[in-house]
Amino acid sequence: MRWIQVLAGLVGVLAIVVIGLVIFVATLDLNSYKSEIEAAVAEATGRDLTIEGDLDLAWTPRPTLSTETVHFANADWGSRPDMATVGKLKVAVDVVPLLSGTLDVQHIALADVDILLERNADGASNWQLGGGTGGGTGGGAGDGGGGMTVPLMRSVELVDVVLRWKPAPDAEAQTVRINRLDLEAGEGNGPLDVTLEADVNGDPVTLTGTLPAVAEALRPGASLPIDVTGSIGAREIALATNLRYALGKDGGLASVEADRLSLTAEGVTVTGSASLALDGARPRLVADLKSDAVTLPEGGEDGAGDGLEAALPLALLGLVDAEIKLAVASLSADELSVTDIAATATLTDGTLRLDPVEAVLSDGRIEATATIAANEAVPTQALKASWTGADFGKLARTLHGSETLEAKGDAAVDLTASGASIRDMIASLAGTAWITTEDGKIANEDWELIAADLTTKFLPFLEGAARGTLNCAVGRWTLKRGVADTVALMIDSDRVTVGGEGTIDLARETLDMRLTPSPKDASLVSLATPILITGKIADPDIAPDPVAVAKGVGSLVGGAALAGPLALMLPFVSSGSTEPACAEAVAVAQGTKPMPSGGNAGATEQPGKPGGIKGLFDSLRKAVE
Repeated sequence: MRWIQVLAGLVGVLAIVVIGLVIFVATLDLNSYKSEIEAAVAEATGRDLTIEGDLDLAWTPRPTLSTETVHFANADWGSRPDMATVGKLKVAVDVVPLLSGTLDVQHIALADVDILLERNADGASNWQLGGGTGGGTGGGAGDGGGGMTVPLMRSVELVDVVLRWKPAPDAEAQTVRINRLDLEAGEGNGPLDVTLEADVNGDPVTLTGTLPAVAEALRPGASLPIDVTGSIGAREIALATNLRYALGKDGGLASVEADRLSLTAEGVTVTGSASLALDGARPRLVADLKSDAVTLPEGGEDGAGDGLEAALPLALLGLVDAEIKLAVASLSADELSVTDIAATATLTDGTLRLDPVEAVLSDGRIEATATIAANEAVPTQALKASWTGADFGKLARTLHGSETLEAKGDAAVDLTASGASIRDMIASLAGTAWITTEDGKIANEDWELIAADLTTKFLPFLEGAARGTLNCAVGRWTLKRGVADTVALMIDSDRVTVGGEGTIDLARETLDMRLTPSPKDASLVSLATPILITGKIADPDIAPDPVAVAKGVGSLVGGAALAGPLALMLPFVSSGSTEPACAEAVAVAQGTKPMPSGGNAGATEQPGKPGGIKGLFDSLRKAVE
């Protein structure tokens, strides 16, 4: 029958085609196409692609192309010849979509990869690619490529990848090691499920979540949702945001924006928005961030003094410009809590300025400005801050659980410093600092220790109420080269006034202070001996002034024969100061009134006494000497 003859002919033709395909596949030498592939990549990117290994093709279970040792050239100004090297490469595609001209990549796997991303002195990036004429290694920029068809990407597997980042030619490369990265797309060309295991600066990093589809990620201006969770070292993190990016005229990345940003790390959540512009001399970050609560980690053990000597990474301030607004409802450190924090930070050409900074601590309002200029040969710093209406009693209870004090007051600093380490900054501190408080209460037991007034220890019937009146406490210091010199130091209560003088060496962490008490009731016998406080700030030596004690002993010898036991205590009887001095002392401390004439009398150093400017009322010293 004729149809049988036709069918037999078709079968014969198909057999010939199949045999031909088998022969073609069996004799196909993909390596003969290597030069064409390399030339096509060079034409598209302006960079050389070198395939050292053989090109192998496996047909089952799906067509898979594999090779080894692939090099992609760096920009001609780059710090090394290759921008990227790939030890092993496999690409599996779906055959059926190819019949309609669609490249559907089912799986791509790369192993033993080394990638270098860097910028030159002019700010150009080595990932900016431009069309070339083939064989070039230039880093020139093209027009962004416009009509490239993005293939469907179903699965990506990266194993043993080293990513190096050099923000400047003389900068040390920062390294990220990706042990494994798996990306799996859902139906169609949808979002990618991501699993990452990596190492960043020695800290293990794990991430899981979703990333944008490849086609969307390669489309500038598209909204790219990101939602991942994981850990960096022992710190748990979570990130959710929508990204957008734009390309510049040269086809390079010009800007990145993140809105609906939510970042959680160690239980602290920060929300807001941020953008990063990359088309200037330096990247510029603009952010508006908020957090309801931030808890700082507890302080470590003492003995980390070496950290004071280490140079701070201030040079990093010159790598980026920024304007960041930050609002934190509550910041906790140990038992201390600072609330209603609002700050604006501006970073321009290596100079960081915090202006304004506002916060509330112990019911007192803090207002401050600060500057760090890292672009100078020797970095300089400045801080100006005020603290008004502070509840010092509340602060004492918070820090020490102490009920010693009930008082409110103000404080302020106006300081400058220089240096690249904390130790250098402390040693160069200059400026003023003051603190004042009025109309408070103080526990008599603690106050008598402070005042060195031992009267009630010997005469218990003189003990009064458990708490006495604190009329005022004031202090003002001038600082120069890290040494705080006392301008005014006075504590005044209903029982006694104490004046202070001396210095505090912040760089050496030592004290050289003298406190002189003067009880107000001249009719009462009071063992009011001046006290010297010297040595290390952390563990000071506290002892009676030997000069005052020696003078007192001489009086004892002569007085014993004249007046009996009562005369033995005459050198310790206070003169009984009665005039209220708080208003004047507060004005001097706050800098609104100069030191009273004679207040600096005897400012020259005397043997056995602290140097520096005398206390506010030198008569306190004379009363017991």
